[in-house]
Amino acid sequence: MRLLRKRERCPFSHNVRLRRGDVTGRMQRAVVMHEAGYYEGYYSILDEDERIEFTQYDSEEHLLIGIEDYWPVQRLKWFSKGFYAVDQEQSAVVMSDLRMGVAASYVFRFKVGEVSNPHPRSVEPVRLKAVRELDRMRI
Repeated sequence: MRLLRKRERCPFSHNVRLRRGDVTGRMQRAVVMHEAGYYEGYYSILDEDERIEFTQYDSEEHLLIGIEDYWPVQRLKWFSKGFYAVDQEQSAVVMSDLRMGVAASYVFRFKVGEVSNPHPRSVEPVRLKAVRELDRMRI
């Protein structure tokens, strides 16, 4: 985990997105992309502590080798504005839009390939059911 003061310039990357975490806007979620994955942090405008604690998550970008030019992959990269993660779930290559949801519980998740030898192969894209982990929503 990494701590960062709210007013401090983000040393990770210029690719930062802030999302409201609740209806009133008191809780904010920050997603910071970097070459090996992304960081996710939460803070409240009501917090006295000015530090934001970030948790790092990996993205398995190498799973797109061989299918990086596949139209659904390109479209998801474009649609997510670069805020996406790539994971392997059993033999499926899954892309998740990081802008909606929280780590491990993203709303938009798509199977775009299957692990093959030596590289993944493209498959007809399928939207996967979102996993709801309501216990993660507690503050």
